[in-house]
Amino acid sequence: MKKTKILLLSLFVLFVSVACAEDDKRIATSELPTAAQQFIKKYFAKKKVALAKVDKELTSTTYEVVFTDGATVDFNSKGQWYDIECHKGSVPSALVPSQITTYVKTNYSGRPIVKLEKQRRGGYEVELSDGLELKFDKNYKLVDLDR
Repeated sequence: MKKTKILLLSLFVLFVSVACAEDDKRIATSELPTAAQQFIKKYFAKKKVALAKVDKELTSTTYEVVFTDGATVDFNSKGQWYDIECHKGSVPSALVPSQITTYVKTNYSGRPIVKLEKQRRGGYEVELSDGLELKFDKNYKLVDLDR
C-alpha cells in the first residue's frame, strides 16, 4: 500500500513537471494557428514581431505575440484573438465594433482605444489612452466605467 502511494505521488509529480515545462514556450510565428498568422498579416502587417509564445495548460492552449513596439495580441487555441494592447498607438479601428467606436467618439473624442478585450460571456472591455476603462455588454451597452 505504501509503495503504491509513493508510486502514485511520483507519477503525479512527474506529470505536473512535464505539464509545467510547456508553459510560455517561445515559438516561431509560423507555429501559430493559421488564423492567428492571417490576423497578424492583415491588421499588424507594418509591425515587427519580437516574439511569439505558446502557453499549454492542462485544459487549454493560448498564444501571445509581442511586437517590437510593445503591442501584444493574445489568441486562443483556434487562433482567434481575445486581447489586444497597443499602448504606443491604437487598436486597429477595423477590429473595434462600430457601436463601441461611435460611443467612444461621441463621449471621449480624441482619446484613442489602446486596449480591446473580448469578454468570455460576450461583450468587450476597452481602455482609452488616458487609462479610462469602459466595459460593454454583448449588446454594446456601457455597463461599467473605471478610472
